[in-house]
Amino acid sequence: MSEAHPIPEAERRKYAEHLAHMLVFEGLDQDFILEVAYRCHLEGAEPGDVLMAEGERGIDVFFLVDGLAGVQIESIAPHFEVGITRLGPGAAIGEMSLIDGAERSASVVAIERCVLLRTTITDIEAVTRLHPIQGMRLYRNLAAVLARRLRTMNRKVTAMMRAKLRRGAE
Repeated sequence: MSEAHPIPEAERRKYAEHLAHMLVFEGLDQDFILEVAYRCHLEGAEPGDVLMAEGERGIDVFFLVDGLAGVQIESIAPHFEVGITRLGPGAAIGEMSLIDGAERSASVVAIERCVLLRTTITDIEAVTRLHPIQGMRLYRNLAAVLARRLRTMNRKVTAMMRAKLRRGAE
């Protein structure tokens, strides 16, 4: 990944607009979003770059502005990676650590060249303390994103199990 650098003042509003169109920031005040953008650093990633690794401590969160990243798990067996999903522009990456502070449950790797906004969980918590109502809405939005992802995974697992049962019945 490229070295992170603060977003220049002149570009901050542009990136705040990107944040405003992301599901996790839906319905939040512009001041809150600007405060988050102020605390973000701009990063780039090339295909194959690891944005976060399964098992590492989650201390930051990314917001994908442009590009495509793949979520994969390796914990099934060593050197056996399973692709879970792909994330495109507008996705929050590493957001589960905002909720529980646990280790990363999956790795995320750039598939295409990515432009990301990166901030720390500590910074997000600081902004939510400054704006508690907006913070509550942010966490509600995070819960909605996570619920949507869980439902998607449930459908995928159900489809895999049905396919396995059909193969076993033949």
